[in-house]
Amino acid sequence: MINITGSNLSYECAIENSLLDQTWTGAWTMKDDLHKMQSENFSLSCELTNSIFLLDQDFIVTWSKVERETSSILAYFLSSSRNTTIYEPRVSWNKERINQSDFFLTLKDLRVSDSGEYLCNISSSKYTL
Repeated sequence: MINITGSNLSYECAIENSLLDQTWTGAWTMKDDLHKMQSENFSLSCELTNSIFLLDQDFIVTWSKVERETSSILAYFLSSSRNTTIYEPRVSWNKERINQSDFFLTLKDLRVSDSGEYLCNISSSKYTL
């Protein structure tokens, strides 16, 4: 059995800049553990809701696997070029969902070494979520 871990906790962060009279908020949730068998596929969703990113602002979405104190980038998406770069051959993006701001990642043919935590990071020159 392959375990994908999480703690099902929700977090919210608000940053206020009184000089600019602006407040930015972000929210994220760690999902329940996933339990899959070897050779199965699994998918993870990273949805950008109530976007603080303007449509004309460039941003990057990065999916990583976190192991101990390091992380390995599996894939990333650049909004400026609408291109995805995949470093793990068993990973695929759902491009239709990217157009809906849901950065849905699928890992195929699971292995025991796939057990662990996965992190989605959305960032721009001004923000990181």
